Amino acid sequence: MGLFSKLKRSGSNDSGEERLKKLISESEKEYPLSKYSPGELYQEGVKLLDANKTDKALALYLRLANTGMPAAQYACGAIYGEKMNSPADALHWFELAAANGVTEAQFKCGEMYARGLGTAVDRAKSFHWFEKAAWQGDRLAQFNCGAMYNTGDGTTRDPSKALYWFEKSAENGLKEAQFNCGAMYNAGEGTAVDNEKALYWLKAAAEQGHARAQYNLAIMYFNGEGIQKDLKESVAWLARASSQDDDPNVKKAAVDLLKQIAQAAN
Repeated sequence: MGLFSKLKRSGSNDSGEERLKKLISESEKEYPLSKYSPGELYQEGVKLLDANKTDKALALYLRLANTGMPAAQYACGAIYGEKMNSPADALHWFELAAANGVTEAQFKCGEMYARGLGTAVDRAKSFHWFEKAAWQGDRLAQFNCGAMYNTGDGTTRDPSKALYWFEKSAENGLKEAQFNCGAMYNAGEGTAVDNEKALYWLKAAAEQGHARAQYNLAIMYFNGEGIQKDLKESVAWLARASSQDDDPNVKKAAVDLLKQIAQAAN
């Protein structure tokens, strides 16, 4: 799909390419480089988007993107992807922005290669871009790297590297990563068994409302797995897990164990 194909208007004899060329020409007259700095032009593009003048914003951003401005390259990708439903064009610009170090673009590229949006599915390229974003601190990219290392998806399976990235994501507050860290330390996957770290990460996820973490934490307290047995603490976490609706299996297990504890107390 060409860069201009989505700009063809119904009832117009102009091709999308011809229309965009006209828009760029008009943009150069309305927003000349002699009058505006690149940063000021970028902000004018933001104003145009806020005013729902998508075509004019794209023309302005394309001018900036072609000078190598990473933020404008990302903006072009976002407009093509979100406003014009043109994933191939979106990926083109996201990939240029990603190569210029834009974290959000690197994540978008990872996502698009993983899902086959605007391209064939390519798990190796997906991992490549997720890892780039992960090194720049993106917690979702860090989680995805952990998951891909854990299963060997797009890269060689390596549980220790999976734990490394899960822990980075967990430190950035992602509850799903915190749960995975707790589970891996509890099972000794990619590391030696460490009940103290398992408890730490499960509690972190549980306090953020992760139902399975709440249930697993309750089981640790109920059985005294690596920690002192504490029935009161177990019941408290089971009660929280039983109130969650996002995981029916966890909810049922928590309710069943609460009933079992109540019957044993009578």
